[in-house]
Amino acid sequence: MKYTKNLNMKIPEGVDPIDISDITGNFETLDDEMSKKANSTGGDISSTTIKTLDPVVEKFPVPVAGESAKVFLGKVKKFIEDSNAGRKVQEVTLTAAGWSSSAPYTQTVNVAGITENDRPTLSLYFPDGITAANVDLQEKAYACVNRAVSGAGKITVYCYNKKPTTDFQIQVKGV
Repeated sequence: MKYTKNLNMKIPEGVDPIDISDITGNFETLDDEMSKKANSTGGDISSTTIKTLDPVVEKFPVPVAGESAKVFLGKVKKFIEDSNAGRKVQEVTLTAAGWSSSAPYTQTVNVAGITENDRPTLSLYFPDGITAANVDLQEKAYACVNRAVSGAGKITVYCYNKKPTTDFQIQVKGV
């Protein structure tokens, strides 16, 4: 009778009788070892603690069945971060004195985290306590805005026809 190298299971040789108890013992050994293997590598991962995730750089990554838990969960985390990025809002002030002197009138302001590839949404922002008269002035100033172009850490706002004559704030969404 021979024995396997790792699990010491019985292997009958040419003239050895085949004994059902040897086969049963081999299966029990295999079952025990497989159970240990499943438990030692996480088998049921519901109670497994994953302390680090694999970093993901692509935008909106989609997890794929069969990936390791670190890769899979890293992609889920990055997808959520990318989705939430579109919800972030920053307020910036455009001053009447900050516009260029000739058309198209431009003003560049800093916006933390924005890149040249971002396409944020702009809207007029009214701070708490604003008066009705100031609402009217700021709406007129904001109506002059025709376009905005993002850059590394900044946006440039364009007014092609008319230069705003009062300070106003805009919300930059999606940074």
